[in-house]
Amino acid sequence: MDIRSDFHTHTNLSSCAPADTTVQALLDGLCAGPDGLRVLGISNHLWDRDVPGASAWYKPQDVAHVLSVREQLKDADTHGARVIVGAEVEFSSDLRVAITEEHAALFDYLLITANHVHMKDFIIPASVTDPYEVADIIVTRFKAAAKVRLPVRCGIAHPFYPMSFGRDEMTILGSISDQTYGECFELAVENGKSIEIHSSAFGAHLPLNEAGFCDEYVRMLRIARECGCTFHIGSDVHRPAPERGIRLRGLVKYLGLAEYDLTDF
Repeated sequence: MDIRSDFHTHTNLSSCAPADTTVQALLDGLCAGPDGLRVLGISNHLWDRDVPGASAWYKPQDVAHVLSVREQLKDADTHGARVIVGAEVEFSSDLRVAITEEHAALFDYLLITANHVHMKDFIIPASVTDPYEVADIIVTRFKAAAKVRLPVRCGIAHPFYPMSFGRDEMTILGSISDQTYGECFELAVENGKSIEIHSSAFGAHLPLNEAGFCDEYVRMLRIARECGCTFHIGSDVHRPAPERGIRLRGLVKYLGLAEYDLTDF
């Protein structure tokens, strides 16, 4: 199965991406050539200004700002790829998705991020450092995000990745039981949420198996498959990095996923 899609990418419309990650730079880096992507989803960070509670960092990244990528695409060379416009939508500390239903309908798809736990005193209190408490928070947030209903297809971005907790990452993931993962993914299936196959599975600081992937992430994704989830590839690139997508395709193969396991956004 030749998988050449990526639904979690950023341009310089995301405040955390370099200025030179223009739409055209992303297209040239990821879609050009015989091995380039055939489907590219652009998903810049978003907090809808009609939803109260945005941080200073999020406020400029509103619906109009993120949708301006469509103007940039009008004159862009897509190298024959189908390009769709989504967004990586924040999920607030009080468990609200940061977009209205009306504005969600303006996008082709949306990725809900339930575990931006690096945003201290915004998504989680800075005082929370215990890995088991972090795991409980991430599980609670995933379950709430899985239940969100919006008028477009949605996925969960980088599921269960405890961002900024590097030295405790294996403890956090290892403390989540198969049963708890099953409860989470059954909710995802029930509510039509796609699960992201993300590059967190081969972070440089992680213990990797013989195939080059972290067994804790493999465990999580295999349980998701057993529960009947569908999946999408999300490299989360903030600058063109085709090698990350190639490695994710290898993870799809390693998991034994078939074409019917993939989400059609």
